[in-house]
Amino acid sequence: MKMVQKASVLPTDGIMLDIEDGVLPAFKSNARQVIAQEVPKMADTGQMRFVRTNAIHQDDFRFDLEAIVGLNVAGLVLAKVESRVDVLEAIEAIEKLEQARRVGNPLLVIAAIESAKGILAAPEIATASKRVAALMLGAEDLARDIGLPAQRVAEAHELIHARSALVLAATAARIQS
Repeated sequence: MKMVQKASVLPTDGIMLDIEDGVLPAFKSNARQVIAQEVPKMADTGQMRFVRTNAIHQDDFRFDLEAIVGLNVAGLVLAKVESRVDVLEAIEAIEKLEQARRVGNPLLVIAAIESAKGILAAPEIATASKRVAALMLGAEDLARDIGLPAQRVAEAHELIHARSALVLAATAARIQS
């Protein structure tokens, strides 16, 4: 809870509150409650706030949306995106909740690409919806997916192609990377 409270007063352009890999499964429900309770108390400092959710095909995703749709956040970071369909299914679920709760500002989506399949689909992911604001590389999960050792050195040269592919896909779609 202290980290969430502290986040809003840090001199940053944006913050990402995590419900995905940064939270042990046994604590995910508590993390959702903390975010739902603390975000409304955050002062409006101009920060862009995002919440990193679990992947669309995980049961926790639905619970994540229940907790964050309607909060004063710019959007969500959708974990483990591997296809355009993943993005469209997530946005459909978001829109249903936004309509039911009469949310005025639609949530943006940052697609976290964390697998070889996702890297190859990056151009389609980037253009899946106007709600997709950015692509983000999940380097640790990608490294695991492609069989790299857990420890890398220096600039992780073995991931240069993946980083470049994301930058090109995002640039072509006129979104951030």
